Amino acid sequence: MLKDKIYNSDFLKHILVLVSGTILAQIIPVLLQPFLRRIYSPEQFGLFAVYSSIFSMLAVVAAGKYDTTIVVPKEDSKASYLVLGSIIISLFFSLVCLFFFILFNEQIILFFDFPQTISSWLYFIPLSILFIAIFRSLNNWLIRKKQFKESSYNKIIRRTAEGTAQLTLSLFNGGSGLIIGNIVGDFFNLIFTFFQAKKSKLQLKFTPHLLKEVLYKYKDYPIYSAIPSLLNAVSLFLPVLIINKFYSQESTGYFDLSRQMLALPLALISTTVSQVLLQKVAEQKNNATKISSFILKLSSILLILSVVGGSIIYLFGPQLFSFIFGSDWLISGEIAQILVFGYCIKFIVSPLSTVFISLEKIRISSIWQVFYFSLICLLLLMENIDLEHFLMYYVIIDIVAYSIYFVLILIITKNYDNQLSNE
Repeated sequence: MLKDKIYNSDFLKHILVLVSGTILAQIIPVLLQPFLRRIYSPEQFGLFAVYSSIFSMLAVVAAGKYDTTIVVPKEDSKASYLVLGSIIISLFFSLVCLFFFILFNEQIILFFDFPQTISSWLYFIPLSILFIAIFRSLNNWLIRKKQFKESSYNKIIRRTAEGTAQLTLSLFNGGSGLIIGNIVGDFFNLIFTFFQAKKSKLQLKFTPHLLKEVLYKYKDYPIYSAIPSLLNAVSLFLPVLIINKFYSQESTGYFDLSRQMLALPLALISTTVSQVLLQKVAEQKNNATKISSFILKLSSILLILSVVGGSIIYLFGPQLFSFIFGSDWLISGEIAQILVFGYCIKFIVSPLSTVFISLEKIRISSIWQVFYFSLICLLLLMENIDLEHFLMYYVIIDIVAYSIYFVLILIITKNYDNQLSNE
C-alpha cells in the first residue's frame, strides 16, 4: 500500500524525474572537475568565478521577474504572453548591459578592483545574461506543462556541451576556456529548451494589446520583486567579489570550488524540489487545497538529507577535496568545513521559498531579500580580518537570515490554510 501511494504521488514522481536528470547533468562536471582543476590554476578559476558571479547576479532580473509568473495563470494563452514578454524584456536588458560595459569598462574594473584579465570578457556578459534569461522563461513553460523529463534532458545537454568545450579549449586557449565553455553550454541549453517548449505547444504570438494586458496584470512581480531579487542575487555572489577584493584571486579560486561543491546538493535536489513545488502549490491554490502540512513534511525530509550530507563534509572535507581535486585544493576542503552550515540551512529553506510566488506573497519575500542584502553588506566592513573569520561571519549571517525566512514561510502557509477554513 505504501509502495502504491508513493508510486501514485505525482509530486514525488516529478521530483524523481527532475532529480534523476539533474544528477546525470551534475555527474558530468563532477567527473570533469578533477581534470579541469589540474589543468586550470586557482587564479584562472578565480577569474571565472568573478565572471560567473557578475552575469548570475544580473540574469536574475533580466526578464523583470515575469519568468517566475509563467506557472501562475490558469490559461496557457496568458502564460505564453508572459513567456514572450519575458524574452522581449531580457533582450532589452542585455542590450542595456552591453552599452553599459562598453561605456564604463575601465571604471568598473577600478571600482570593484577586478583583475585586468576580465576587462575584455565584460563584453560577453550580456550574451550570457540573455542565454540564461530566455532559457529560464522557456524552462518555466516546460515546468508549467509538467514536461519534467524534457527539462532534465536539457540540463544534461548543457553540462555535456560546457564540460566538453572547457576540456577541449584548455588545450588551445588557456584560462579563457572556462568562460567560453560556459557560454557554449548555455547556448546549447537554450536551443534545445526552445525546441522542447515548441513541442509543448508554446505559441509566441505578438499581439501588442494582449501582451500589454497580461504584463500589466502581473506587474507586482517586477515592481515588488525585481529589485529585491537583484539584491538577493547580489547577496549570494557578493562574497565572491569581496574575497577577490580583500584577499586574492587565488583565494577566490579556492572559495569558488568550495561553493560549487556545496551547491551541488542545491542543484541536485533543492532546486529541483523548488521547481516542482512551484507548480504544485500553484495547482493546489487554484484548487483551493491546504498546503501547510505538506510544506512541513517536505521540510522534515530536507532537514534529514541536510544533516547527513553536512556531516560528511564537516568530518572529511579536506580529505575529500584533496583526494578528488589534488593536494593543491586542500584549502577548498577546509573552507567547505566552515561554509557547510550555511549551505545546509539554504538546502532546507530555498526550495520552500517558491510558496511566496505561488501564493502571490511577493512583497513579504521582497522585504526579506532587502534584509538579507543589508546583512551581507556588513561583510564589506571586515576588510582587516583573516579569511577564516570572514567566512565564519558569512555563515552566521546565512543561518540567521534563512532561519527568519523559514519562519515567514510557515506563517504565510498557515495563514493561507486558515483563510480556506474560514471560507
